[in-house]
Amino acid sequence: MAEAAKWFRKSAEQGDNKGQYCLASCLESGRGVPRVRRDKRLSLSTPLHLTTAPDYPGRNVLCDTLHIVRTLRYFCSSLGNGGPRTTVMDPDYAEAAHWYRLAAEQGHGQAQNQLAQLLEAGRGCDKNLAEAGEWFLQAAEQGLTQAQYHLGRCYSYGPLSKNEIQ
Repeated sequence: MAEAAKWFRKSAEQGDNKGQYCLASCLESGRGVPRVRRDKRLSLSTPLHLTTAPDYPGRNVLCDTLHIVRTLRYFCSSLGNGGPRTTVMDPDYAEAAHWYRLAAEQGHGQAQNQLAQLLEAGRGCDKNLAEAGEWFLQAAEQGLTQAQYHLGRCYSYGPLSKNEIQ
């Protein structure tokens, strides 16, 4: 996937809206691209599949007995120090929003829908329900069924009223 992301970036940087959309999708999902690093304090309520075992740096813990036992030992030994910490690798929503916006401005319906979802949730950009509604509307008018659903949901459940969308 890293090779695909490399070529999507080359296409995106030359202004191709399909390349911009595909690169943004990679960035949003974290596939084939570097992710944003952040430290996170773990607790005993953290799901095991989201933790990293100390013996296996960077490897996700699978739900087998050996990994569970090692992870529980690690938690128990770390509790006196305020609890264990791990590095979490988040998708780069900010860069994804940038590339979705460039593709959306060129009329790419799926990019318009994805950008609207990021705007609605405030992922990688400031939360802006009115702008999200405008992008949902543009994508819906192109016949994108997902955008039509999201637009209908926004109207019926309240984050948007008809007056807020231009």
